[in-house]
Amino acid sequence: MKDSRYVLQLRSHALAFAVVLSPMFLQAYSCDRGDTYLLSLQLEVGGQDLIQGFNPNNRSGYAVTPSGSIATLTVDTRMDDSTATYQWIVAGTTIEAGVIGEGGGSVVLNVPLGQSRLYIGVRAADGNVDGYSVDVDNLSNAIAETIPMYCTVTGYGYGFEGTDFHLSVEALDPVIATEAFQAEISGLV
Repeated sequence: MKDSRYVLQLRSHALAFAVVLSPMFLQAYSCDRGDTYLLSLQLEVGGQDLIQGFNPNNRSGYAVTPSGSIATLTVDTRMDDSTATYQWIVAGTTIEAGVIGEGGGSVVLNVPLGQSRLYIGVRAADGNVDGYSVDVDNLSNAIAETIPMYCTVTGYGYGFEGTDFHLSVEALDPVIATEAFQAEISGLV
């Protein structure tokens, strides 16, 4: 025959176990220690934030065209113990990199000329790493310069609308292949 005290004692331990564990089950599970998300991402030039519509779930697809050569990058990580970093990448090569700070922060950057990519990395406390990328197209710090050119024009029927001709322009002095330039051409044919 079973002793009623034993049954009562067994039921009270099960109830105590359920009461102790219930707060853990009532809270949503979180992977906070591996969190590599940003709360905010700003790239400011002249006091204007160039990144419109930042969404922490979108890690790419941001494109900006700054109107200056100096920018302030400001980020805020979702977790205080996550560390944010940055890299400027031009033609597949990192030209500058650094640490923004634990929990985020701000850093002043020189914006490279031409097309580049700014990568913002987030390293969580558990070592998990992910990041965000911003495509940057900066022609604002191009230097106006006159470069002597050699020009050849070939074709027939000059002066008549709709006639074809070919204009070939070559610099007499070497021009770096990655430099963008704009030419104003005038003269008589």
